[in-house]
Amino acid sequence: MSSWQKPAVDLINKFGQSSVWPLLEILTVLPEEVNSRSLRLGANRRLEIKQELSSAAPTVTEFLKACLNSGGENPSIHTRILKCFTSWVSIQAITLAEIAENIVVAHAFHILSNHQAVPVVHEAATDCVCTLLQCLEDNNNQQSLELQLFQGVISLENGFHLSVAHEDQEKSMNYCRIFTELAESFLEKIVNVETNNKPHFAIKVLDLVLTCVGHHDYEVAEITFNLWYRLSEDLYRKNNDALTALLNLMWND
Repeated sequence: MSSWQKPAVDLINKFGQSSVWPLLEILTVLPEEVNSRSLRLGANRRLEIKQELSSAAPTVTEFLKACLNSGGENPSIHTRILKCFTSWVSIQAITLAEIAENIVVAHAFHILSNHQAVPVVHEAATDCVCTLLQCLEDNNNQQSLELQLFQGVISLENGFHLSVAHEDQEKSMNYCRIFTELAESFLEKIVNVETNNKPHFAIKVLDLVLTCVGHHDYEVAEITFNLWYRLSEDLYRKNNDALTALLNLMWND
């Protein structure tokens, strides 16, 4: 690959019209292998590959957009598109700055808003959003994107309640994962905000996570445990009586 400068772009140009399914699989695996320990690559070479993938990201994004527009209602193609996009986001080849208007992100939230979505597609959309939120936690200076993702996740509350009503545990777990990931991505800001009785806007997501804790199945509540541990540790270190009292008041209402 060292002599092949633009493999992703070349593959899309050659097979983007004729072999969409295998091409999506290849494009999914490429970023996943960058950090694989089975590849005997030095740090400099890995960095070069990441830079090559980053330069190919606009072409990949356009390819995924074309796949969405031509994929119809085929759940398999939607799953592959979401997994491919998630793979590129996970190594930040597609950066947070490029995500705000990305059609795949909008598609992921559209799927999650439908409690009747095909389970495998719903799970792929969940993985996509969770990966975005993990990247957001690592790069927490994207204020407009923070608000966009926060509002998108908050809008999924009804989907969670419908999954509970229909006893769809897998989807309930998916929603719980998203709510918990959102809370963890904002946790530092929630704890460190200067209160003055005005908590960080993202504190609302803790209510959603608490709703998940009330689920009748232990496996759903278990997803949230690490969040509560982190929150308790942060509150202990912060030693902010006003914030602690505010949280107690909010949860005892």
